[in-house]
Amino acid sequence: MTAAVKSDRNNYSLVASHIRHRYTVGGDVLALDDVSVALSRETFTCLIGPSGCGKSTLLRVLSGLLRPDEGTVSINGTLLSTPWRRIGMVFQDANLMPWRTVIQNLLLPLEIEGIPREEQYRRAEILLEMTGLSDFRDAYPATLSGGMALTFDAANRWKKMTGFDVLKADKWVRD
Repeated sequence: MTAAVKSDRNNYSLVASHIRHRYTVGGDVLALDDVSVALSRETFTCLIGPSGCGKSTLLRVLSGLLRPDEGTVSINGTLLSTPWRRIGMVFQDANLMPWRTVIQNLLLPLEIEGIPREEQYRRAEILLEMTGLSDFRDAYPATLSGGMALTFDAANRWKKMTGFDVLKADKWVRD
């Protein structure tokens, strides 16, 4: 997998240079080999490729969840070496707490951040409206379709929710 990189990197908010990552558990797999990407602010970027080509590995590296064997990742000029709270990641499977309703799942990151309760509900209601799924605010994850669960999971990490600079989705789906 290779992405074109413009030479003027000052215009980019996320830059990955010469990323290399190898998995050695269960064999020797070179998942990423000299991958470089530069992403501008407020853009929508898709990674497309066959299963097993390294898309999820790259997303994890770009999120700081996985350290590359070689190469660097920087956000707004700052080297990323650990997970950064201003990056949201939507995984292939929804990560909703099954004992919490949709609205309670949306409120969770805001509760953790210590945002005042009234503001938590204001933001969550905006997200429910944005996703078009307000009717399911009191539903439990087990009653949602797979696409709806992923939509709520993505909304949980949405930029307007906690001020994320970057949102990465590994298989964005909506029914």
